[in-house]
Amino acid sequence: MSAEKKQVPSVWTRPQRRVREQPALSRDQIVTEALALLDDAGIEALSMRKLGTRLNAGATSLYTHVANKDELIELVVDLVYGEIEVPAGGSGDGGG
Repeated sequence: MSAEKKQVPSVWTRPQRRVREQPALSRDQIVTEALALLDDAGIEALSMRKLGTRLNAGATSLYTHVANKDELIELVVDLVYGEIEVPAGGSGDGGG
């Protein structure tokens, strides 16, 4: 029996692995997509895993931008409140 020599590829000659190109996430993207998820399916459907799937990211990568689900909900509420247009001036009826 002869021992066959198996050639081990050198680290210097081995082709580089393809790096998966993923766009960087931002807090704004996460909050905007969370709002879309809430609009589509309601608050019961909001999970970091589902949100990560919609953003093509892992759920754990979301925690780089938001501390937890409660903070995410606060940020979504802030986004919604920021979109409310308050009429300029008063209605003139005194409000009460």
